[in-house]
Amino acid sequence: MASKENKKLTEDQDKDFGFPFVDVVPLEVHAVNENITEKIEETQKAPFVEEVEPTIEEEFKASNSSKSDQPQEIEEVITTTKPIEIKRQDRTIATKERKSSNKTPIFLSLTLLVLILLGAMAYFLYYLPEYGEPKEQLTEESSRSAIIEESVTPSAIEPVDDDAVASEEILKERTTEVAAAEVVENQAPALTLIQSREGNPRYFIIVGSVVNENFARREAEKYLNDGYDTWIVFPYGDIRNFRVAIGQFESLEAATPDWEAAKKVYGNEIWILKY
Repeated sequence: MASKENKKLTEDQDKDFGFPFVDVVPLEVHAVNENITEKIEETQKAPFVEEVEPTIEEEFKASNSSKSDQPQEIEEVITTTKPIEIKRQDRTIATKERKSSNKTPIFLSLTLLVLILLGAMAYFLYYLPEYGEPKEQLTEESSRSAIIEESVTPSAIEPVDDDAVASEEILKERTTEVAAAEVVENQAPALTLIQSREGNPRYFIIVGSVVNENFARREAEKYLNDGYDTWIVFPYGDIRNFRVAIGQFESLEAATPDWEAAKKVYGNEIWILKY
């Protein structure tokens, strides 16, 4: 064994030319390795200290101490707080907007009502003219009848008395000639009962007004005997009397001449009735 080791040594010495074995290392790498080893040794020797973060109070004290160390050349600035002005315009504008928003449905409803009323008025005025015409005709008829009946006296409406019958007989004797001229020969007078109105108005010469139908028929017989066609007009509206007429005409102008002639016979108490 010893001989083998000696052989290896001799062989190694022959390779290195008899010099001792030297480990070849670059200088830079060797220096870096030395620095690393030194740092490792220092870290191993130095005690381990935990890093503690400073608290907020310590930072505040440090800042105060740094400020106290500064020279007192910095002037103290006094800050004055101004009161905050509250703008009331925004509130007023908001309230106005609320009020206006609350009033808008009211205005809309009012405008709709006005439009509905105007439409109804236009409908009744322009599309239903027939409802307005009969009223005008009734007013004209009532005004004419009022003018015609102004000449009526209360005595004409009262029941027939004996004195009135006697006066009528005297007047009839005086007007026999006028009656004979107006009556057609060989034609018997007729009695007609008027119980309702026709489409066109008629004009009657009224010579008597009585309370019931029996009195009206008695009066009509007298005028029939005198040769007059006689009409009995039944009550209508607010009128409760039966009217006795001796003439029927289609217009007021046609009835006026006969009315003037009959007044000479039966007096001024007779009148023209529009029915």
